[in-house]
Parts: sequence; C-alpha cells; structure tokens
Amino acid sequence: MKPGKKAIFAAIVLLLCLIIKLYSSSHSRVEAGYATLFFPKFAGVLRFLLGWIPISVGDIIYGIAIILLLWKLIRLLKFAAKRQSRSEYWRRLQNLTVGTVLTLALLYFIFNLFWGINYNRKGIAFQLGLPSQ
Repeated sequence: MKPGKKAIFAAIVLLLCLIIKLYSSSHSRVEAGYATLFFPKFAGVLRFLLGWIPISVGDIIYGIAIILLLWKLIRLLKFAAKRQSRSEYWRRLQNLTVGTVLTLALLYFIFNLFWGINYNRKGIAFQLGLPSQ
C-alpha cells in the first residue's frame, strides 16, 4: 500500500476507533444496541461460519497479531541500526510509524467489534434485576 493511501486508511480506522469509544461510553446505548441487537446476530453468523473449527479463531487472530507486531518491532530495530540519509530516515520512520499505528488501531477495532464492547454493558445485576449496592 502506498504511503499516502496507508495514511488515509489509518485515519479512517482511527476514526472508527474513536466512534467505537464514544459509542461504548454509554452503558444504556451498548445494552440497547450492541448487546441486544447487533451482537447476538453477529455471534450467530460467526458461530455458523466458524463453529466447525475446533480451536478459537480469535486466538489465531491474536497470535497472528502478536507475530505481526513483533515483526514490526524487529523492522524498527533494524531500521534504527541502518545508516541512511536524514530525509530517507524520516520518510521510512513515518511509513513504519503509520503502519504500526494502523496495525494497533485495526486490532483495537476488531477486538471491540467482535467482543470488547460487551465489557461496557450495565452488568449482570441489571440483567437479573438485582438491587445495586
């Protein structure tokens, strides 16, 4: 992906992350929208498509993400050790930084979409109608 397109894609993903953060800041909105409308259908589709796989696909995704982040860290260390012109250094550092931010933002977005917004629900006491202390 070209650096300009990568920066635009990173900006879009960061905007989506901000939208998720703002959306999940309201427990009522999460309970009424994500937890009762979106997530059950989304989880059903994932279960239908991936239920035959004997291990967690999320664990595979997290494993790939960790390997990708380690690979980017190794690239950053190799990059820091190379001798190059100042302009080349800043250009490559910018590309590497945008790529790393994009990877982290994608992980955040995927985690929240697939499960993480559930952590912002009202809680089991609300669902069971128990008095809060």
